[in-house]
Amino acid sequence: MMRNSMMCSGLCITMLSASAFADGFAPEEAVVRLAVGVSIDDINVDYGTITLDSIPARQTYLLRVPAGTPEEAFENLLRSDARIVDAELNEYADAPGGQTQSFYLTALHTQFNDQWAWNAIAFGGTPPPNVGAGIIVAVIDTGLDATHAMFTNSTILPGFDFVDGDATPTDIGDGLDTDGDTFIDELVGHGTFQSGLIAQLAPGAALLPFRVLDGDGRGKAFTIAKAIYAAIDAGADIINMSLAMPNENQIVGYAIELAAENSIQVVAAAGNGGSPIKMYPAGFSPVIAVASTDIDDTLSTFSNYGGHIDLCAPGNQVISAVINEQFGESNGTSASTALVTAVLAAMKSANPNLGKTELRTRLLDACDDIASVNLGKEGKIGAGRVNITSAIDTAMGNGDINHDDFTNLTDLSLLLFAWGSSDHAADVDADGIVGLSDLNLLLMHMN
Repeated sequence: MMRNSMMCSGLCITMLSASAFADGFAPEEAVVRLAVGVSIDDINVDYGTITLDSIPARQTYLLRVPAGTPEEAFENLLRSDARIVDAELNEYADAPGGQTQSFYLTALHTQFNDQWAWNAIAFGGTPPPNVGAGIIVAVIDTGLDATHAMFTNSTILPGFDFVDGDATPTDIGDGLDTDGDTFIDELVGHGTFQSGLIAQLAPGAALLPFRVLDGDGRGKAFTIAKAIYAAIDAGADIINMSLAMPNENQIVGYAIELAAENSIQVVAAAGNGGSPIKMYPAGFSPVIAVASTDIDDTLSTFSNYGGHIDLCAPGNQVISAVINEQFGESNGTSASTALVTAVLAAMKSANPNLGKTELRTRLLDACDDIASVNLGKEGKIGAGRVNITSAIDTAMGNGDINHDDFTNLTDLSLLLFAWGSSDHAADVDADGIVGLSDLNLLLMHMN
């Protein structure tokens, strides 16, 4: 496997290569996924490994490997074993670049309410408290400061702290420079920040926090995969992952595939490298990849872009909740991701009939076209910039069956022709059959 070394601003995973276990990996740790019926005890005996952690239901294990083992050779050895489906070194999740707590510039609650991002996505004021109702949003991040007044009326479900190994995923620091960049706890509040945006746009949604990153934004691939599985088991509808890594991690990728099989939509940040490099998990096909735009609807200078991007959302000078009853301002595709997650929650709540594929399709159909102000980036910023008003309207179904941007007699004819069938295109409300409810929605939107 090729390993990349790069510096990036924002939340990312750094991969390094060396003759022994490198700084980009947890020392002497490997992750394996076993074939059905294979015993981890047999693997440990054969390779001299020790089980450090496990996800038995997924046949996935974190192993301590013998000291001094050359990384590439050991990884290839494990992969050559027919009993082992996947084998990788346990990759670190980092936030390099020397950002301090000033990453969250101090802001006021009034600034949060009045910020430009709300108008950009057609927010139109405080949403009704039922927007997002019945939807569970898992936030895999640095945790959540549930004591913040921002979440007074929010439903916060029991999550888990995979960093400390307890049931309290609080967004706190440990007072240590765990990533070795001379700064201490520079990303405390990151998870609270993203959760605040989701709570504002989709106040009825239930938040399910999983802490996988410490106060410096550092975590591990095994932990991230474990959190995805926990979100699946907890019945999450949407998973927000405002983080990125440069390599296609198989263990994380498999967890995302399982989420997709369970009709869970995963949303992830494009990354903050300002380049066309594909980052992960945004690069995995089941994931909605989100880039960032500024107040002029142009691609943010720090945002990654490329053919894998699905859409954009505001990411410059975004304001949200941080720890200790404060509000802060930040730049990054992390915030863009949280805004899209909130819009998806609002859409799914408005029309529970929407499956994962249809939800994604209607989200992208509802985007505002921003190509004219992003010349040279055509085909690299996705469907456009998210629009929550259009997205909710599209979730309910606007009757534009032939997708010509008009709801008219042509669409009516198509609907009547498909009456009583399960025709996907004519099933306006996505309930599985073309009928009276679809006709009513079409007539409401006829031009």
